[in-house]
Amino acid sequence: MPFYSFEFIFIFLPLVVCGCAALGRLSSDAAKVWLIVSSLVFYSWSDPRALPILALSIVFNHWISAGLGPDTAHSENRLRLALAANILALGIFKYGGFASANSNAILGTHWSFPALILPLGISFFTVQQIMFLVDRHQGLVPQARFLDYTLFVSWFPYIVAGPITRWKDVIPQLHTEKMRLCDQNLARGTILFILGLAKKVILSSAFSHWADAGFEHPAGLGLMGAWLATSGFALQIYFDFSGYTDMARGAALLMNVKLPENFNDPFRSLSIIEFWQRWHISLTNFITNYIYTPILRARRPTFRRAIFATIVTMTIAGIWHGASWGFALFGLWHGVGLAVNNMWRRYKKTVPAALAWCATAAFLLVGFALFRAHTLADAWIVIRSMFAPAHLGGPTFVEMMADREPTRLVSVLAGISLLFYPSTASQVSMQARLRLRLAAALAVCLFVCLIWMNSKPATGFIYRQF
Repeated sequence: MPFYSFEFIFIFLPLVVCGCAALGRLSSDAAKVWLIVSSLVFYSWSDPRALPILALSIVFNHWISAGLGPDTAHSENRLRLALAANILALGIFKYGGFASANSNAILGTHWSFPALILPLGISFFTVQQIMFLVDRHQGLVPQARFLDYTLFVSWFPYIVAGPITRWKDVIPQLHTEKMRLCDQNLARGTILFILGLAKKVILSSAFSHWADAGFEHPAGLGLMGAWLATSGFALQIYFDFSGYTDMARGAALLMNVKLPENFNDPFRSLSIIEFWQRWHISLTNFITNYIYTPILRARRPTFRRAIFATIVTMTIAGIWHGASWGFALFGLWHGVGLAVNNMWRRYKKTVPAALAWCATAAFLLVGFALFRAHTLADAWIVIRSMFAPAHLGGPTFVEMMADREPTRLVSVLAGISLLFYPSTASQVSMQARLRLRLAAALAVCLFVCLIWMNSKPATGFIYRQF
């Protein structure tokens, strides 16, 4: 059940919020049961076959967590078992076919890997549980009741595509005193949800035209087409993913839960380091605290080891996105970029802001080409066209520019303008003063989104497949 569907907006979400508030007057546990049932319905809506996998993951990890703690015997061994089991499950469902195909290509064998479903959001709920287990081992979180743990893992706002949250970000906010309708949070959550919806169904869809046309026929791009296709995909995935996050955070805020921010104007970054402090912030926090830091501290920390840990960590983050060499190279590319950026900072080298922005943008677009292209050969064609083109603009570029649909042009201009707007959607929702003029503007925005949804069905969220 996508966030941008009529069923979710007009039936599911209002019922869940009202039910949570009504049952919250009785007890927080009653409201939590309601949220769990609602979340499982939401999760199994498109493919019920994934529900047993989620349930088994929750039961196993909750059982393991009971034996973890800084003063608990064999806690480290149980943690290693749990980490291995979670990574193995993720590997089987997400990377089994990829590993089998590459093994056959290298060894000349003909092994066949069984076709398995890819459980919705498996990367996100696996990572979230790994964080909980590590925190539990270190004594940072208490032993969780099964009710609370199930809600923490399965809650519908973030189970599909984040933001990746820690226990302290969610469960402490769900208690009886807060499970009541709050006018201010209802208003702010509604604003944030509508702005996120507009990002997804209007802005992201507009830029997808350039990206889809360009990456379907990369040989005909030329110089201008290659830059246009990669820029189009960068803006498509930004408005798609940040739109999802805004809707997730808005839906949670309706129930008085503030989820962590996930984007902060990443395309204003003047370095790769700054970009990862602004882009997919919850993933950056995870890989920094749970992958980079353990690698760095495995031996005596040195600058060389920090560089090594950075490259390894980002390569893992790239592979986490999906089972393809393009994702692995995307992570490696950013790992090398971060390493160079850190060395540049170490020697206190500076460049003018305009040049820093252009270099950062060019670097990011090469990474997005690796991320989006169907094959490495296609990615190489796009990247070569960006920097060593055979021609200025080919037939694909002509096709991309031939589209003169007025609504798409207006949407593109609006999206580009938003990159220069001084506040994020989250800041707008939190700072907005509740006035009739704002309500009217939001009503118009929602009305336009609904018309768009009815006439031009949006494609699924890009990060939904991860």
